[in-house]
Amino acid sequence: KYAKAVELFTAAIAGAVSLSRDIIPTARYVDAWGTTRAGATGMAESIFEVNFNILGEALNGDNSVQGYYQRLLNPNRGWGDIVASNELLALFETGDVRRQLIISSTRADGEVVGMTNKFPGSKGTFGWDNIPVIRTSEMYLTRAEANARAGNEDLALQDLNKMRQRAGIAVVMLQGQALIDAIMKERRIELAFEGHRWYDLTRLGQNIPKPGGGVIPFTDYRILPDLPIGDLQINTNLKQNPGY
Repeated sequence: KYAKAVELFTAAIAGAVSLSRDIIPTARYVDAWGTTRAGATGMAESIFEVNFNILGEALNGDNSVQGYYQRLLNPNRGWGDIVASNELLALFETGDVRRQLIISSTRADGEVVGMTNKFPGSKGTFGWDNIPVIRTSEMYLTRAEANARAGNEDLALQDLNKMRQRAGIAVVMLQGQALIDAIMKERRIELAFEGHRWYDLTRLGQNIPKPGGGVIPFTDYRILPDLPIGDLQINTNLKQNPGY
């Protein structure tokens, strides 16, 4: 349903533009995620985001999105368990402004890792962030993918290069599978740490790569979790997922 996807995402982009929520200019991109948002109603290109109204909703920061992505040693906050892989870091081209959102941090054992700074406690306190779920950038990239897969390569290139120019990197002239691959790469970089990568891989039936080597095959039954026994007992129409 590529044509329908193009139609719907074109309408979504038009709506975002009418609300002054088009993609953030290059010069403002990094700060749009930063502490300059303190007190703001949301990220400038958010179409939908989870709004946290009180500090208690962040569970003292440790169980917040920022807490999973970052670790502060003084004061001691967060875990920093989810960091940028070397594979992801290698995808950034020279001059890509988005690379500035991955900051260097030293773990307690001395290991230096790259932590995302997309959720920096922008309401002024560690762990207290609104969480963007759908952004205008995603709309452009989804429309680009749909157009590319439908064979509308010129339109796909327009959206892809719009995102690349905003990132501060050169436009490309591609077609066929190379164009689709470039769009998927752009999705991975632009939407990193926002919860999209897993779904991009599984909707396309691709294996799940593991940092440091190895993969989880798409056919592995663990791609789907088991259904809770209580749910199966209450609703006998439910069938347990394969393998459990």
